[in-house]
Amino acid sequence: GSKGRIEMKVIEKSYINAGGDKKDEGAAVLQSIQVYPMFGEPYEVIVEQEAGGHGGGDPRLLDDLFGEVKEEDPWNRAATHVDGILSILTGIAANHSIASGKAVAIDELVSFKE
Repeated sequence: GSKGRIEMKVIEKSYINAGGDKKDEGAAVLQSIQVYPMFGEPYEVIVEQEAGGHGGGDPRLLDDLFGEVKEEDPWNRAATHVDGILSILTGIAANHSIASGKAVAIDELVSFKE
């Protein structure tokens, strides 16, 4: 970028469940963020470590789907059925585009009621 660069490094354990603890599958071994400002001294941003794979996202996802207590999410990370439909339609549009050799707009494939 024009103001410097950011480097993120994530090293995770391989997915091997041979009687181990489920929460450790895919867990991060190392996470670091280095910021290199243009004309400035580089510095590290501390990344909070959480249990489970995907930086603690797997337990959150499972709790969101199957947990009894729903926590408020200030970042609105949970996908809705509409998000799922749009994700599938992206693939369908890509396949139509590959077959026809033309651009395909998702709104040409389906219309949503408002």
